[in-house]
Amino acid sequence: MDIEWGNEIVTIHLKNVSKRYGEGELTVNALHDVSVDIPKGKITVILGPSGSGKSTLLNVIGGLDTISNGELSVFQQNITHLDEKKLTKYRKDYVGFIFQSYNLLSMLTVKENIEIGKELSSSPLQLDYVLEKVGMKDKADKFPHELSGGEQQRVAIARALVKNPTLLLCDEPTGALDEETGKAVLELLQDIQQQEGTTVILITHNPGIAAMAEVVIKMKSGKLASFEENANPIPAKEVKWV
Repeated sequence: MDIEWGNEIVTIHLKNVSKRYGEGELTVNALHDVSVDIPKGKITVILGPSGSGKSTLLNVIGGLDTISNGELSVFQQNITHLDEKKLTKYRKDYVGFIFQSYNLLSMLTVKENIEIGKELSSSPLQLDYVLEKVGMKDKADKFPHELSGGEQQRVAIARALVKNPTLLLCDEPTGALDEETGKAVLELLQDIQQQEGTTVILITHNPGIAAMAEVVIKMKSGKLASFEENANPIPAKEVKWV
C-alpha cells in the first residue's frame, strides 16, 4: 500500500538516529544518536566543520540515504523503512535539492535546465513564474557558460523551486560564491521561505549565516552539539560574511 503524505507538516522528527558506513574496523559513524525536531515553514541552518555529520543529516532527511538505527519522520509519516520506490516518490513530490555545485547541463538553456525539475514533479509551478521569482526571465535562452556563478546558482534554485517542494534542502549553496553574490542567493532563499511558506534547511561552514535563521543546529563529530531558536532573524543582506 502506497503511503499517502499529509498536507500538514508539524516537524521533521529524528529520534536516536544513527548512520554508519562500512563494517568492522572500517566502520564510520557519520551520525550518532541524533534526536531533534525541525519546525515547518522556517529557515533552519545546520552548522559544523567538515566531517561533523551535517551533510549526512541533510541526506537522510531528503531521502538520499537511509538511517542505520532510530526513527525518522517527515510530513507526519515515518520514512525510516521506506523502500526505494516510496523514497523516490517522497523526493519527487516533496523535496527540492540545491547543492554547492550547480549541476547544470551545459548543452541546455536556462529554461530547459529548469524544465528538468518541472518534469520531476506531479504539481509543478509555472515556469515563467519561477524564472521571474529568481530574476532570470531575461536570460531564459542563455546557456550556463554565458552566466556568472551567482546566476547559475539561481538557475539551480529555480530547478528545485519549480517542483513546488514543501521542503528545500540546501547543501552549502553559497560555498563557491563571493560575499555579494552569496548574500543575493541567501536573500532569494529567505524570500522563498517567507512568501511560499517553504521549509528551508541550509547547511554551511559560515557561522554568520546563522543570524538569518529561525533555528540553528550545530553538529560535532556526528552528534547534535546544540539546538537554538532565534526569535529575531536578520535580513539576509545583513549577514556578516565570515
